[in-house]
Amino acid sequence: MGGPQQPPGTLGRSRAELGCPLQRGGVLKDARVVDDGDVVTAGAVTSGIDLALHLVRRELGADLAVRVENLVEYERRGTVWQR
Repeated sequence: MGGPQQPPGTLGRSRAELGCPLQRGGVLKDARVVDDGDVVTAGAVTSGIDLALHLVRRELGADLAVRVENLVEYERRGTVWQR
């Protein structure tokens, strides 16, 4: 995980186990994907797909991200938190 202010992204049922990062000054975000600029996290298998599609959108544009969604027959879902 990044520096002490890095907001973690995690699987929903694992949130209770995040006491340590939160005690170091981290902020838990209620989001499927957390984009802190240079560090991007997600919590589980399908949220990892959402993370990848978010990066395609962020780096290469929305049109290509939609084309990739169609190609892999997956529609992004959930919240993306960005700093």
